[in-house]
Amino acid sequence: MSWQRIDSWLTEHAPRALSELRPPASKQSIKEAEDRLGFQLPADLRESLLCHDGDTFPLGVLPCQRLYSVAEIIEIREMRMDIWEPDSAEQAETPWWGTWWVPFAGSDGDEQFIKRGQGCGTTTSVKLATLTRHIS
Repeated sequence: MSWQRIDSWLTEHAPRALSELRPPASKQSIKEAEDRLGFQLPADLRESLLCHDGDTFPLGVLPCQRLYSVAEIIEIREMRMDIWEPDSAEQAETPWWGTWWVPFAGSDGDEQFIKRGQGCGTTTSVKLATLTRHIS
């Protein structure tokens, strides 16, 4: 994920959008989030948050919808986990949420997520690389 490349493109073509990106998250806030969630965030997501802690534009700066801050990632994942019914036959047949998922962007309940756990770097890279291609 190359935030330098994205920031450079936005500087030239969409400076207002660049101003909607939040400053970097602190390593401490990410560590606290990981402690609260009970797992380490995927490396690519951590790196992205260390560049920009989400964005403030209602529709999102990038094509994936609005990027979540560290606090929003926790809030939305905890809300999803609270209402998810893992023993529901209906949800087992057509799952709308999974314990391995971490939201990183979205709006109005339509989340973009990445899979955490072993091998998640590839999944994360694919999702975030797709975003980079959209603005190149």
